[in-house]
Amino acid sequence: MARTVTRSVELGGVSLTAGDRLAVHFYSADRDPARFERPDELWFDRPHKPSAAFGLGVHRCLGQSFARIQLEIAFEELLARATNFHLNPDHEIRRQVGVGLNTPHELHLRFDTR
Repeated sequence: MARTVTRSVELGGVSLTAGDRLAVHFYSADRDPARFERPDELWFDRPHKPSAAFGLGVHRCLGQSFARIQLEIAFEELLARATNFHLNPDHEIRRQVGVGLNTPHELHLRFDTR
């Protein structure tokens, strides 16, 4: 999401002036620790708080309910077959590069089968 600065301001230690352009990354949504307890953790039973994961308002994703059902089924099936997940320490976590991305390119996991 590109934005245009409307007045001089300092943001995160960087001076911006009116007319400057900046990009707001989507991966910053829902990461405010004042609003979300432990925002950097995957927490399946997190108390419900509105999130921007599927958009907001009129820009909400039409497929969000279907995606949630797919994720629920996928995790149920995975957890029925595997346990004791942990990152393989022999592999580094490489991140994808690009605007709006802050996700691992791949994760090398170790786990036990049930």
